[in-house]
Amino acid sequence: MSAQARIMCDREFGKTRFLNEIIWAYESGGRSRRTFSRKHDTILLYAKGKDYFFDLTRVPLAREGKRNHMARGRDEQGRMFSRITSNGKEYRYYDDEPVYPSDVWSDISILQQRDPERTGYATQKPLKLLERLLLPVTNPGDWVVDLCCGSGTALEAAQQLECRFAGLDLNPEAVAVSLSRLKPKDLTVVCPCGGPAELLAENDGDRFEICGLEVSHPAFPAITSPLDNLEAWDIGVIEDGVFMAEQSFRRSFRYPELQQSLKTEKPVRAVMTTDAAGIRRAFEM
Repeated sequence: MSAQARIMCDREFGKTRFLNEIIWAYESGGRSRRTFSRKHDTILLYAKGKDYFFDLTRVPLAREGKRNHMARGRDEQGRMFSRITSNGKEYRYYDDEPVYPSDVWSDISILQQRDPERTGYATQKPLKLLERLLLPVTNPGDWVVDLCCGSGTALEAAQQLECRFAGLDLNPEAVAVSLSRLKPKDLTVVCPCGGPAELLAENDGDRFEICGLEVSHPAFPAITSPLDNLEAWDIGVIEDGVFMAEQSFRRSFRYPELQQSLKTEKPVRAVMTTDAAGIRRAFEM
């Protein structure tokens, strides 16, 4: 789809705002016998205007190995370098000086099955990839917006870089996964709430217990427990009609059982649920 995406971005931003076509090349399991194996993603980089911020020195790479076609030398301070002479001028490349990425990135691996960064969300990208994309183009306090945030990798990278961020996704599971990766400070979750439903939950002393969600939906299979209706739940508060999450609990590929209770210093005031049909609702206790 990169060709179609390039045409769309040219139309929206203008052809003169195009900066790079970045190739993220990686190794993974399957190999095709009928084509060359497709082992790369294409990332299109555009600027909004002429005066854009870009600092390549923020993403240095270690200089690897010896340049076979260059002579080796050591300067007066004992620093090793490779050198080449062109048009009577000597160029030196010191071993201890960083190099910077070109538009082909083959040093960032995809997430392996046992990678602790994995959330179980399909198409999850490595945090290192989004850090390299954001570091040269953002400063602390800048806005990072991901309109299809998926597992929230871009949002987590933005938070680590002390940027403000906003993420959107049509998939309620994506929102739940993203929230589970982010520090809860100053996070606001806006979700549609509606439809007849009853939350089975209670505050009991210093514990909060959730037992299930009584709701009917044609997409629900026959169940044996009310908890089978729930994919994720969050605790927080509702202020001016907006649910603000404080903690998130969700099923995942690694942990399919949903946590039912938690220890709390104060009673839970509001709960947001994501049910098996993908519907999200907020409840005030």
